[in-house]
Amino acid sequence: MKNFKRILVKDYWIILVILGIIGWFYWFQLRPSIIYSSCHSQATSSTQKSRGDLGFIANKLSEKENLPAGNYEAYYKACLRSRGIDK
Repeated sequence: MKNFKRILVKDYWIILVILGIIGWFYWFQLRPSIIYSSCHSQATSSTQKSRGDLGFIANKLSEKENLPAGNYEAYYKACLRSRGIDK
């Protein structure tokens, strides 16, 4: 245990580099992947709902972005823009 504490105190920069790599991986790899997946499912459900069901999400997005109802690409791009990814 003392050896482990000594390593933590002595080589703190290694820990900072490892945490930096983990943070970079999350921000540039995992986060966009999660957002793309979420926007795909939201755009799919929005276009399906706007064709006949409740359409609450579709109406909310279409009012905010002035989008035509049932347009998957428009909903998908609007979702990406609202979450900070411009594609």
